Amino acid sequence: MRPVIHLTPSSSIRTLAVAAGALVLTACGGSGPHPGLGVSVAGEEVGDEQIGELTTDYCTALEELNGDQMGQIALRDLRIAVVRGVALDLAVDRFLTEYADDPAVDVEAAEAAYAAGVDELRTTLAPVGEEEVRDSVLRVEGATLRRQGLDTAGAGDLFTQWFAEQDVLVAPAYGVTFEDGELAPESSISEPVSEQAELGEASLGGGQQAFDYAAGLPADQTCGTAPDSP
Repeated sequence: MRPVIHLTPSSSIRTLAVAAGALVLTACGGSGPHPGLGVSVAGEEVGDEQIGELTTDYCTALEELNGDQMGQIALRDLRIAVVRGVALDLAVDRFLTEYADDPAVDVEAAEAAYAAGVDELRTTLAPVGEEEVRDSVLRVEGATLRRQGLDTAGAGDLFTQWFAEQDVLVAPAYGVTFEDGELAPESSISEPVSEQAELGEASLGGGQQAFDYAAGLPADQTCGTAPDSP
């Protein structure tokens, strides 16, 4: 049976399909990543330690919401999904600050659209026990809602253009890079040296390949429960 990950009614494995591709996640100029960096956008930074904490909380929420039906996903893939959400959150913050007085951006409409979506997300997260865990997921998933709010306000294209011009850095250890405006794996080898390595490359596209990759990893490198586990 194919394992299921379900966070929000509209997302299923949306956030975990980490190569969904709408996000800049590496250097576009600037001085490059430094030790302790998780991700930064236009100088606004979140450290590697906080990325790790958010990833742990996100895993906890997924496990509590899905139970034994979740299956397994690699913590590496989940961390990249978290980095994606955090970077987008930082970018929207900076964009709304810079364009707060620009008539081309209806900030109130963007915030109203976000508020409507986040209410549904809060309801979905209600079964999650700890408030800190819920807040972590709200930051990661809420970033997509904030981006959608810009579309509602008619500023989506402007944001996309603005974002493409920003300096965005991501820790090299996360294994992703930015090519032509889309998230992509950054491989250190020209050809995978094993079947597991090939699955690791493919898992960044999400879907069943992400589950297949996780199945070959040690338990401490995965989130969720193996389908055949008691």
